Amino acid sequence: MADPTVPQLPRHAHIDVAKGIGIALVVLGHGWWLFDSRPRLLDVITSFHLPIFLFLSGVLLHPERSWPAFAAGRAQALLKPYFTVLLVLAVAAVALRGQRFIDRAAAMLYGNGETLTWIPMWFLPYAWLVMLATYWLIQRRAVAERAAVHTALLLALAWGGALAVPLAWDLPVSLFGQQIVVRGLPFSVDLLPIGCFFMLLGYALRRHVLADTGRATRIACWAAPIAFLAWHALVPASLDLNLRRYDDPLLSTVAALIGIAGALAVARALAPARGLGPMLGYLGKASLFILIFHQPVQTAAWQALHPALGTAGAALLAWLAGLALPTLFFAAAGRVAPLRALLLPAPRAAGPDARRN
Repeated sequence: MADPTVPQLPRHAHIDVAKGIGIALVVLGHGWWLFDSRPRLLDVITSFHLPIFLFLSGVLLHPERSWPAFAAGRAQALLKPYFTVLLVLAVAAVALRGQRFIDRAAAMLYGNGETLTWIPMWFLPYAWLVMLATYWLIQRRAVAERAAVHTALLLALAWGGALAVPLAWDLPVSLFGQQIVVRGLPFSVDLLPIGCFFMLLGYALRRHVLADTGRATRIACWAAPIAFLAWHALVPASLDLNLRRYDDPLLSTVAALIGIAGALAVARALAPARGLGPMLGYLGKASLFILIFHQPVQTAAWQALHPALGTAGAALLAWLAGLALPTLFFAAAGRVAPLRALLLPAPRAAGPDARRN
């Protein structure tokens, strides 16, 4: 996420556009009213709309900082808005609905999609954990300097991580003499291996992803979207990390990777386009705010508009509202000091540690 008031280091425009495409699909996928009769279309979207953010985070990792400094910086970017927003919601729930603060605090600290009122926020603490684990792996000399070790680690994380996805879902356990059903571990740590796979792969391929031109790149821009459409026409495997769904260790992973490649190819094609390219790029910069705030906006817009406009019109306007209003809030947060202090990472001084991570 970028601070809209602070001059940024040079960016690769197609990366922001890819993030914009990804977050637009996240919001679209959360419009459940569109997909009750079209579950296959939802499967296509969920097959890659979160893996692409893990992958792109890996592309942008710079492992020059110390691990503690990196952890603190990522906490500023991800955990600060997470706890700020959820604390405000908790206080409101206590004041307006008479809920117990301890219950809301426990849900916040457990921090997965089953405990949070605004479900998409589960991704923030999870992404923080994945970044820390991936950063630690990258800084290990054996991983960084030996291609065979790096490749073996990627394969192990992909296969083992895929198999581990459903293990902590609907899991009966005994706690203090009581039987409970676990639906995902705190901060979604049970998804850590598969998340590290996507992020570490992004880091491994960063030079190719960031390369600006070349014949191979132009070919990929045509081939990747075609392969994506062909794959989903022929292979039904998908995934949904929040619901701990991973249909097949190989096929679901391939679906995610083809989706990531297709989105990057489309992003390269759209980045130079007047109007659309900058618009998607700004959505990409605001993607964290959109992830946090789109659910209540989109739901409220749908409920208000559906009686008058029907499903199609209300769904379209609710989707646009879920993108536009959080983006405006992102722009405002950079200009209002209290919001900037509560929701945006503190600016870092120039120097090696000022790299974007």
